[in-house]
Amino acid sequence: MIIGLMLAFGIDPKEFLTSITIVAAALALTFRDYITNMISGLIIMFSDQLTLGDYVKIGEHQGQIIDITLVNIVINNDDDDIVMVPNNFVFTNNIINQSFQNSRKVSVEFELDLAHAIDREILKARLSDLLAQHNNEVQEDSMKLKVLAVQKDLVKYKVQFTLTNKGKTQSQFIKNAVLNEVMKIKN
Repeated sequence: MIIGLMLAFGIDPKEFLTSITIVAAALALTFRDYITNMISGLIIMFSDQLTLGDYVKIGEHQGQIIDITLVNIVINNDDDDIVMVPNNFVFTNNIINQSFQNSRKVSVEFELDLAHAIDREILKARLSDLLAQHNNEVQEDSMKLKVLAVQKDLVKYKVQFTLTNKGKTQSQFIKNAVLNEVMKIKN
């Protein structure tokens, strides 16, 4: 029926198919990187090698995976910058998934109202003293305190430390102790 309509309007079917083929080839060349990027994204999404929350190093980019899309992997690096790494880049570079080897690293994020905010060094000292009480569970001098954001009426913090042994219950116990100390500051 389509060929009959083409002949009725004076269009040569061979020339039409040739034109369509050339256009399809041009589109494939134009969108080649985007298509391979999407296929790479699907492979990453359905493999169990990378998951949200993993701490990875891909090329010169290092940080925690916060999103995996068809186009890129979104990483929150140690400076709290959001880095979008194209999926093709992931496939052509070495990946170090540090979550597999370092599950002892613990992060606790919390917020303090500006009315309850205290000097960063005082907060760091209080949390260091708290973690020193758990010196059997927490590696000495492994604590880092970061200010994630200062907003209109609150300050967001993140404290990170390394446990001496792997263990989910131990990690949760120390996290609760840190959050209880933060609650004392708020009160």
